[in-house]
Amino acid sequence: MEYHEQIDELVEQADALPHGSAKIELLQQAVRIADLNEDLTKGFECRLELIGAAIFGEQDDVAIVAFAWCRDRIREDPDRFRHFGYSYLWRYKWIINRADDDTRLTRAQLEGLLDDMEDGCRQFGYSLRPVVRLRIQIADSLGDFEQAQRHYEEWKALPSSSLDDCDACECNWRAEQAIAHNEYEKAIEIAQPIIDGELRCENIPIYTFGALMAPLIMLERFELADQLATRAYRRAKGKPQYTMTVTRLIYLRVRQRRWRLAVNMFDVQAPLVAEASNDTIKLEFWVVATALMKGLLDEGRKVRKFHIPETWDCHRPDGRYDLQTLYAWFDQRSDELVQKFDERSGTQRMAGKKKDWLALALGPESVNS
Repeated sequence: MEYHEQIDELVEQADALPHGSAKIELLQQAVRIADLNEDLTKGFECRLELIGAAIFGEQDDVAIVAFAWCRDRIREDPDRFRHFGYSYLWRYKWIINRADDDTRLTRAQLEGLLDDMEDGCRQFGYSLRPVVRLRIQIADSLGDFEQAQRHYEEWKALPSSSLDDCDACECNWRAEQAIAHNEYEKAIEIAQPIIDGELRCENIPIYTFGALMAPLIMLERFELADQLATRAYRRAKGKPQYTMTVTRLIYLRVRQRRWRLAVNMFDVQAPLVAEASNDTIKLEFWVVATALMKGLLDEGRKVRKFHIPETWDCHRPDGRYDLQTLYAWFDQRSDELVQKFDERSGTQRMAGKKKDWLALALGPESVNS
């Protein structure tokens, strides 16, 4: 079999698999074969596939390495790889979206990525609208809300682009923007076409239903929250691309004091979080785990079985855990990540968000007690 046939077969096998480590490993094999045969075109094609699999398999570090190789090839010989321009820029959106979740990257590095993607859009003849949308996200995450608003006004004035997200994803993003600014009623109103099933795509409504948990809990609309959480969990359970979504569903179950369900969801999520390289996913899970342990302690529980991954240093072979010890472990891990995020932004934004998330899960009275 010729090497390019081997590559095509591996890519086809990967395409048939759900997101996860097996899919990623097949595509990494394809990349290695392309590199051994010094086939830059096949290497580029395979890495584009690998980036998507790694992003949705929550292996951001793998995606970053593959993308950096593609970016180097574009810089070395843009004409040779021009026909990959659209797919390359689409992956750039994913990379910057996830770069925001990586506390190893400084503010200057995030801005450098945005500037580089803007150069790429100009180089390949695309509207700057997708880049400006990412600038809104980064500014918001760094606590620079005035800058985010300026970018938002700029974004509204720019022409649409084939690099824009689909209508369902655009609707989801606008709802998330409203949530970020504590406009909870507005967020639900924006998301109504998604809730009603009028807008959907591969990942919507699942992402949206997870995002809506906070506003629905804050507004005490628990009946709707319960309906959306049930619908989302049926499709999201055990799938790495929905790790953040399921984490947000656990906040609802803790708030409802549905302990058995919350613990079961925790046990399903923990191995996926352990494999993820996304700091925001880790932080939100550490916080909801902190809330879960505190809630159980407040109920008078002291010891409980959990499926804690072996890679976490709180792991016990017998699976039985002192809840106070676990509470302290998750609280400390979340504080460490909060500090990293806030050192980057120069604000106390994440410290405030941790407090808000705990209040969301436990109720403000429990957090302050």
